[in-house]
Amino acid sequence: MALTRDFKKVVKARATRDSAFGNALVEEATVTLGSGNIFADLGLPDADRLLLKANLVRELQQLITTHKLTGTAAAKHLGVTPSDLSLPLKGHTHTYSIARLRKLVATISAATSGFVIGRENFEKICAVEGIKITTAMKKRFAEFDRKGLSPAERRREIIKLYGKKK
Repeated sequence: MALTRDFKKVVKARATRDSAFGNALVEEATVTLGSGNIFADLGLPDADRLLLKANLVRELQQLITTHKLTGTAAAKHLGVTPSDLSLPLKGHTHTYSIARLRKLVATISAATSGFVIGRENFEKICAVEGIKITTAMKKRFAEFDRKGLSPAERRREIIKLYGKKK
């Protein structure tokens, strides 16, 4: 809301003659830098968990927007109803675990940007094709598990390690 010129004059005049009022205005207008976690700044319990959920929902929303999916189309890719999908997108994440949100992000990412298979399917394909899973590969899988990477994040790591060099 824009302030009128008369109101500004009145406030300025009062601040000039009443130093306590002027100091209160300055105190109110002072910006406090945040920690980078709004939930911690607000003093909410489990602030790190809330921030992670918010970031996952933001990533989910970005994938949906980037690929120009409707809510119905995105829900179909995810195997949920449109109303179930709308809950986290509206900020109602209290019934969603971090694992479930990660799975939604990984699923929509795989559906829109490439094919990602799980470890079990990878091992089955390797067995059928006669590909031996090396110790290094097993260590890499264990590292991915330790880091809690989603399938899409695993794919990016593998591409980074083994993709064609330009």
